[in-house]
Amino acid sequence: MKNYKYKMTVIMPSYNNGQYIKQALDSILVQEVDFDYQIIITDDGSQDNSPQIIKEYAEMYSDKVLALYSEKNCHLFQNMLKALKRMDSEYFCVLDPDDYWTDKKRLKKAVDFLDQHPDYTIYASNEEKLFNDGSIEIYYNRPNITTKTSTYADFLKGKEVLSNTLASTYRN
Repeated sequence: MKNYKYKMTVIMPSYNNGQYIKQALDSILVQEVDFDYQIIITDDGSQDNSPQIIKEYAEMYSDKVLALYSEKNCHLFQNMLKALKRMDSEYFCVLDPDDYWTDKKRLKKAVDFLDQHPDYTIYASNEEKLFNDGSIEIYYNRPNITTKTSTYADFLKGKEVLSNTLASTYRN
């Protein structure tokens, strides 16, 4: 078994999200955990104030935040690959800078579950969408599925339980 530097990495691919990114980063930094984690932010050539905000957080939290910058926009896939290449953790998740977590135990719940269930590769939780008018909608990938776990065979049959990116954690 490989020894990792961190238990968890939170990857944040960013492009022109200056108006949201502080709330997203703060929702990570308040996580109540008993393990080491890292945040890798990959800025993809943003033209707004995102690079300045990212730099500020990378300096304030140099033990947790690794900032990677692109001179030009290379799009999401290349931006994600850059982060994945630098990741050194047992688990990882992705939080887009226009999303944020409200559960301060979000990372701990995911790690605890995956530690206790080595046969699982993904942990997912429910999520809520908050609309500009203040209304909230709970997101379910497939409302007609009542099971809480699924297999690769379920995936092949279109009966898998999947979550959006912000609610999923993956085994590396």
